[in-house]
Amino acid sequence: MEDLTPASSPLPSGRRLCVTVTTLARQAAVAALSGRVVGASQWIYRNAAVVAAPSNAASPVHIERWATADNSLAAAYVDGRLEVGAWMWPVTPSGIGRRRPIIQPAVSYASLTLLPDRPRAIVDLLGQTPVTRAPE
Repeated sequence: MEDLTPASSPLPSGRRLCVTVTTLARQAAVAALSGRVVGASQWIYRNAAVVAAPSNAASPVHIERWATADNSLAAAYVDGRLEVGAWMWPVTPSGIGRRRPIIQPAVSYASLTLLPDRPRAIVDLLGQTPVTRAPE
């Protein structure tokens, strides 16, 4: 049984649900073992609620972005206009997205095939991985 705790995503019944790190690690391991190959240049859609600072937890900023799987290009609608390039739009604590050069993650696209297949090992790895923050 999944470890689920109350959080900010409303369920139809009015209850709230949170995905734990363990659940995410299990889902990532299952997806990785499925054998589905995603090319480095394939576009990935992201729809997320961003909490840029703990004080913003009650009112996250909802964003829609696209990026290539290797994170070399990104795209977003900014003021109704589609922008595509080697940049990202991190959300500041004030809730504003600012265009910045893309920062490559600590775990690169090329190294994904080297990730451990055990969820606990992925959790341990991610717990030791530094989180790069975009400058404000």
